[in-house]
Amino acid sequence: MANILLLDDSEIAGRAMQGIAERSRNRCLVAASVDDAWRVLHEAALVDLVVVEIKLQNGEGKALISRIHGDPIFKNIPVLVYTKVQDHAMAAKIRPLGIQNYLIKPYLEEVVHQEVARARSSPWREPLFEEEKSFCTQLGLTLAQLKTMRQELGSVLKGIALSMESGAKDVSEEMRQRLGVLSDEAQAAGFWGLTELVTYLEAQVKEGQRVLTGELRLALGCLAELIQARINPNHVPAGLLTASEKAEAAEAADRAFWMDARVMEKGPVTTPDKVMAKVEALVSCPVIDTVGAQFIMATEVKSPTVQHVMDLVTRDPGLSAAVLIAANKLKREERDPVEHPGVAVTLLGSVALAGMSRTLPTIAERRMNAPPVSWPQFWLFQMGVASLAVYAAEQMELPLVREHAFTAGLLHDLGKLILLGTHPCGFYAMVNFARAHSISLHQAEHAYMGCTSRDMAVRFCQKHGLPPHYANVIRWVESPEAATEDVELVGVVSIARTLCMHHHVGYCGDLPKDQCPPVEVTAGWQVLKDRVYPTFNISAFDHGIHSHCERLKEELLGKVYRTAPEAGGGVAGAR
Repeated sequence: MANILLLDDSEIAGRAMQGIAERSRNRCLVAASVDDAWRVLHEAALVDLVVVEIKLQNGEGKALISRIHGDPIFKNIPVLVYTKVQDHAMAAKIRPLGIQNYLIKPYLEEVVHQEVARARSSPWREPLFEEEKSFCTQLGLTLAQLKTMRQELGSVLKGIALSMESGAKDVSEEMRQRLGVLSDEAQAAGFWGLTELVTYLEAQVKEGQRVLTGELRLALGCLAELIQARINPNHVPAGLLTASEKAEAAEAADRAFWMDARVMEKGPVTTPDKVMAKVEALVSCPVIDTVGAQFIMATEVKSPTVQHVMDLVTRDPGLSAAVLIAANKLKREERDPVEHPGVAVTLLGSVALAGMSRTLPTIAERRMNAPPVSWPQFWLFQMGVASLAVYAAEQMELPLVREHAFTAGLLHDLGKLILLGTHPCGFYAMVNFARAHSISLHQAEHAYMGCTSRDMAVRFCQKHGLPPHYANVIRWVESPEAATEDVELVGVVSIARTLCMHHHVGYCGDLPKDQCPPVEVTAGWQVLKDRVYPTFNISAFDHGIHSHCERLKEELLGKVYRTAPEAGGGVAGAR
């Protein structure tokens, strides 16, 4: 893998070069100014080729080339000029600086590959080090001894760099003397990089030039990274990581933090206050990235189909919550809250929906891949609960409940998305902890955070003004006997949740621990039994549930496609 640094203030040029690099399994860092490029060059340390655009909006790329040419560390690094406009006078000025080539845009992929190969054929870093085997033979050292000497030198240089100020103060004479002593140690370890730097610094002082702490800090940090990379060829300096690589590294560290937590011994790894602060910071409801991409595509076409957007929104818990929040923030003459996602889509209109689609927080679908939990299985469960809640409300002749049953069922476990949006690696650890200790997922959440994803969702609803019907369902769906508002809606969704769990309509994270219980013993039925007509036949309802759940699974798995419910309705007829 080659490492390229591109100096260009054109975002398009940066994306193009990054694309060329990635297709050939190389890495490309982009800087928009000379100062940024100089900093990145030092922090990345292992750059193989510098590509420079001469014409910048705030200066000339020639300044970077001159700076590189006079630097004790980077003076031999290959520089490729790839500029937009042919300038013979400028070309004549920079050719004496030893550039590798002078080319005119646009980028030609094969030519870029050739220039990268040419740069790597004679690595610029080699003269900074003595070849290990021959050097050890000359000095009577073992390779292990040389490695130790270089490790110690690298640690000292890194420590000095971290202790120095990053400002523009002059480097003290005491520091220069200390580096002089270290230079002798560096020579003994076969590392000429520090010697070159010290010689350069002394020459600067003699000529009356200022030697600034910020510049020296960058140089020493770079030398420490070069030594580390020489010892360990797999070492990648933090400054060399691309944005995606930094995200992956941070994710690995975060996952290890959560997975290694010993909550049984030490208690939660965070506090409810810190958890809720992250919930409060969410600008809207997080959605799975693949769903978010569909939403963007659906809303940004020239003539978006309202029904297509509506179907997409009303079949996804994150999108449903997001559009309800957005619609209820609109200034309207009616004071009643918007309670159906389909109505919210109509009120918002295509322009507002397109704008909203770009600002939604997203969750990588893989984040929910904590076997046996996965996004498809979780989505299946939410849709199953929503559809079964409508069925139960119809069978129990609760028309006011039926009006909100589908959306309430779809949103009843919104906390999982909130949790993934704020503590993605924590979710994976909690699922594994719940399975290992045979406890519910909410118990695992409490062990890690001191609160649950249900608590997080309730706070989110309060913050963003989600209709109270749905907040009440979220709060009490697993303990309907505690409900003080919307009792019938809570009871219906609770029954639907229990039945979906035990009939394996998708997967919510909690494994059913017994065979499917009769409806009449569920917590949901206990709060509903005195609220339905005396003529309701609970036995017949219970008997028909199994076949209904099997049909529901087939429909949701795509064997029979059904549209999302219309406002106030359940699952519409097949089409």
